[in-house]
Amino acid sequence: MGSVQIIWSGITGTPNGFIKLFASNIPNDAAFDGCEIDGAIFSLNQTSGSRIWIRDRLAFRYLQARFTKVGITGGSIDIIALGKKS
Repeated sequence: MGSVQIIWSGITGTPNGFIKLFASNIPNDAAFDGCEIDGAIFSLNQTSGSRIWIRDRLAFRYLQARFTKVGITGGSIDIIALGKKS
């Protein structure tokens, strides 16, 4: 089982960024290219908020979160991941 919680606050500028989650069994940046997790894209379209992504089974060992800020000029984002062997 695994989960990721994304929490953001104090967003300034235009709140239209997003975060995508990627998965891989190899822990380097190139290994994540093209390995976007279906349905794991989160819009940061408010000045503050929180989103959760939960899966019963994880087939990959490593997760990567990529933030695209678009019009966001400041603020805080925390990403908390938890994985548990079943």
